[in-house]
Amino acid sequence: MSDRKISFLIHGLEGRGKSTLADQLPGPRLILDAEGGACEWTPSPKIWWEPHQEWPTEGITTDTTIAVLVKNWKTVEDCYARLNAGGHYIKSAAWDSLTEIQTKCRKQIEQVAGREMSIPLWGKLLDVMTESVKDWRDLRVHPSCPIHTMFTAISVQHDGRWWADIQGAAQRKLPTYAS
Repeated sequence: MSDRKISFLIHGLEGRGKSTLADQLPGPRLILDAEGGACEWTPSPKIWWEPHQEWPTEGITTDTTIAVLVKNWKTVEDCYARLNAGGHYIKSAAWDSLTEIQTKCRKQIEQVAGREMSIPLWGKLLDVMTESVKDWRDLRVHPSCPIHTMFTAISVQHDGRWWADIQGAAQRKLPTYAS
C-alpha cells in the first residue's frame, strides 16, 4: 500500500453524500464544517474543536472526526496554520464546503475594504482562495505529517454543464488547484 496522500474536490447537489464521504476519509480526520451542522448527522464520533485550543487527546481513534464550526475566514486560516505547524495526528482534512467557505472569505474581504465587492475585490477573492486551496492541497506532501485533503462544493448547472458552485473566475480555476 502506498503512503501517497491525495487531494480532490467533489461537488454534487445538496443531500447527496458529500459530507458523508468526507466523514469516511482516513482518520483521525479534521472537517471544517462551514454549512452549520453538516458534521452532526454523519456517523463517526465527533469532537468539536476550536483551532486556538490544543489538539484533543482523549478518545481519539482512527474513526474520530475533529469537527470545526467555520464561523469566519480566520477559522480556516487558523486550522491551516495548526496543520502546517506539524506535530498532530490528523490523517485527513476536508472543507465542507468550499462554496460556503468562499462566502466567508468574501465577507471578510468586504468587511476589511468597507464596501461591497468590486472588480478589484473579486480579484483579491480569487487570489486569496487560490492560494488557500493550494496551501491545503499541498498538505499532502508536508515534510513531517502529510495528510489527505478533500474539498466539497454544491453543484449548479448552467450552459448545459454541472459546475462547483463557486463565485467568479474561481469556478473554473479552483477545481484544478484542488487536486
